[in-house]
Amino acid sequence: TDPIKLVDSSLPWRQREIQFDRLFPARVGLLVVVIDGTLPGQADRAADRLLEAMRARADLFANVRRPDGGDFFRRNGLLFLSVEELAQMSDQLAAAQPFLGALVTDPTLRGLLGMIRLAAEGVVRGETDAGTLDRPFRAIGATIESTVQGKSEPLDWASLWTGRTSPPEQRRRVIIAQPSLDFERVSAGAAAPETVRNMAVSLGVSPRAGVTGRQAGSVALNDEEFSSVTDGAVLATGLPLGLVILILSSALQSLQIVVAILVTLAAGLVATAAFAIATFGTLNMVSIAFGVLFIGLAVDFAIQFAVRYRDERYRQGDFARALQVATALIAAPLVLAVVTTAAGFLVFAPVRYPG
Repeated sequence: TDPIKLVDSSLPWRQREIQFDRLFPARVGLLVVVIDGTLPGQADRAADRLLEAMRARADLFANVRRPDGGDFFRRNGLLFLSVEELAQMSDQLAAAQPFLGALVTDPTLRGLLGMIRLAAEGVVRGETDAGTLDRPFRAIGATIESTVQGKSEPLDWASLWTGRTSPPEQRRRVIIAQPSLDFERVSAGAAAPETVRNMAVSLGVSPRAGVTGRQAGSVALNDEEFSSVTDGAVLATGLPLGLVILILSSALQSLQIVVAILVTLAAGLVATAAFAIATFGTLNMVSIAFGVLFIGLAVDFAIQFAVRYRDERYRQGDFARALQVATALIAAPLVLAVVTTAAGFLVFAPVRYPG
């Protein structure tokens, strides 16, 4: 179930891709978790919790990282701003320093109220312009009011002093993981996306909490693709089989012959799959579509034999004799049809696309 195995690895472009993957293994087989929050802080907390939970599953994830977070960005994040942006932010932080200092000393509700008291005293003494406190105090008041009313309206600390609404990219966090893949299963990486979804639910990563999560990357896409192929194969095989049974029942009007044809189809499908495995060593996702083709083609041979048998049964009047005559008359045409049909499929065997 490794899609890349559908292509011959000796092709020049595949050789270059294999070499590239060998040099940069961290980009191979990735599961990308994208977290969007109503506020940057919400996205940060959700991403940190989910990152911790994924790292605890070393049996499932070989490598988990946050390209947009970690100690490096905590220490050096401001250096990625332009000089003008950094100067503006420095001025804003300097103006808010007394209040931020109070919160750092006591990051609780008591500390917040103490900060408000300190700011009010600054206005009374003429040390602080009351206009500069209007916006942050209104935001804090709105959050407190919503909490009293039993609602959830979190405070956007990032824009409290700047007055700028955080753009979507600042409210988005990304987690990149390399799951362990089991290509013996139909969907090699299905366990990883399912585990992440369960983790997100248990950690409260949901729109109700102001956070949404999505999954992307080759692992999630392949899992979705294989799920579509598998589900589609069940429908695409079951529906034609049902129609075939309906047509056979109507045309032959014999339950015994219909059952014999269905048993022959099942035996032929098993034998053909066994031949494919013995000859090519493995089946792949393209093989799933073969079931539909097999039913459509093989039932034609069964119908031809059954129609010939019914005709001879009418002519001969004896069951055994009718079978012998029908077999003698239909054998050569059916063998020729089988050989040409097999040649049509086997012509793909020497090409460079094993699919």
